[in-house]
Amino acid sequence: MTTEPKPIVVVTGAYGFLGLHVCRRLAAEGVRVRVVDLATYAAINWKEVNALPGVEWLRVDVAAPDTMDEATRGDKVAAVLHLAAETHVDRSLGLTPTTLAAEGGDALDRFWRTNAIGTARVARWCAANAVRMIHVSTDEVLGDRWIAGPLINGGGRITGGEIDVADVSSAPYPPGSPYAASKIAAEAAVLAEVRCAGLDAVIVRPTNLYGPGQATDKLIPVAVRKLCSNELVPLYGDGRQVREWVHVEDVARLLVHLAIDEDARGVSLLASSPRCGVVHAGSGRRGSNRLVVEALAERVEERGLRHPGPDRTTFVQDRPGHDFAYGLDSSLTTTECGWKAVRSFLSERDLDELIDAYGANT
Repeated sequence: MTTEPKPIVVVTGAYGFLGLHVCRRLAAEGVRVRVVDLATYAAINWKEVNALPGVEWLRVDVAAPDTMDEATRGDKVAAVLHLAAETHVDRSLGLTPTTLAAEGGDALDRFWRTNAIGTARVARWCAANAVRMIHVSTDEVLGDRWIAGPLINGGGRITGGEIDVADVSSAPYPPGSPYAASKIAAEAAVLAEVRCAGLDAVIVRPTNLYGPGQATDKLIPVAVRKLCSNELVPLYGDGRQVREWVHVEDVARLLVHLAIDEDARGVSLLASSPRCGVVHAGSGRRGSNRLVVEALAERVEERGLRHPGPDRTTFVQDRPGHDFAYGLDSSLTTTECGWKAVRSFLSERDLDELIDAYGANT
């Protein structure tokens, strides 16, 4: 008696931060994973992903016309988890993170080709082949949520106020960076295929991710590495920019649920209620960049990995167009998907995990 092979889940951009945790969870479920990744500088976790059982890799450009046909080879595909994206705001501006020095290459070509054209290609293929698509977007498509007052001419800002928490009905605000603009275009490409071709799709907007396996030029890895080396952590402006943080494993759990669980099939942009296809993945735990660094510093010092001292940060030139705050209302995700974040940002467990991942052996 022969058994039918398990369907395949295609994961684009699987070698990145979120991709690592998604692939681990899929492998633990016994799912066959077909990786679509060009293996550029962002493929920081390729060894870990390739070592997982049931993983096959095709090195191709997600924005090329025939990529999805090459990746699937006529096999039955249960879903496509579309994670492939250029993500660093500084790099979308053609700048090196933190130093803001000019970076080589054509940033607009990279970001718009991967984020907009690549997403459009995947959406078109999924629609043509009746395959479910889970598109990973970002809270940045909803723009700056700081409602203290209007922007002041010259780029200054009123600094008091609250976060305007965005629900799924919020229209995108003017984008704060080329990165955000390219991700708005990506969402539009998915929505167009839903309307014109009946694409079964879900758009997931996570907040700021944290956890092990992240690129070392992001805030938390930089902060831990600097702190454990007794160096000052560079923060843009005054360090008061507010972000909402969610653990990468929590978001991976949600994505895999949407991709492979039958009881998640009602969550789709094809559903009668349009809000059912846009999913916010946040924890509700928000804090300024400076607060995050101070919490990490205190724990590093408690563990004897840094000499205690009053100076932990240094303030550097702010990024052009820097959004001050993001915040999402993820309550509908609990209602529609039965999901909520379980990890507690800045808990001792999470602080130790981050320190062990990025700095304990510095």
